[in-house]
Amino acid sequence: MFKFPRSLSHLAVFAYDCEKDDYVCRLAGEMVNDSHPTNLKNSLLSEVYEKNLANKIRSDWNHVFEAKNALCVTAQLDHPVEKLYSWRFILPLYNTTGRGKVILSLSVYDYDAAYYHNKYLKKKYCKHELSADDLAKRRELR
Repeated sequence: MFKFPRSLSHLAVFAYDCEKDDYVCRLAGEMVNDSHPTNLKNSLLSEVYEKNLANKIRSDWNHVFEAKNALCVTAQLDHPVEKLYSWRFILPLYNTTGRGKVILSLSVYDYDAAYYHNKYLKKKYCKHELSADDLAKRRELR
């Protein structure tokens, strides 16, 4: 269970910039920042990730807005001995005007992100979507 103040270092906020057709990081907690080779704040996805991965993330995030789902992405680092996992919980939000898209991301690591991310760059990703409708269906099945 997370207590909110302790979770702050695991949070990141990305806002969609329609002129650049990309998401820009507006806030990145220390743990999230440490897991990337560059400072995330004010960086575009396309500046942080290689082109194919940035396009995939952008597509996934756009999809969560269309589907009105939350997204959980698990990643396993390509470590020769240990199984090292991280989870990202992606929540689609809108800004105060109701039109601007904002992503709230909570990243959880079962390892020292700053140490391992610099040494083991390859990751295997898996996506899981969950909507309010999915939760309602599960309640009905009980």
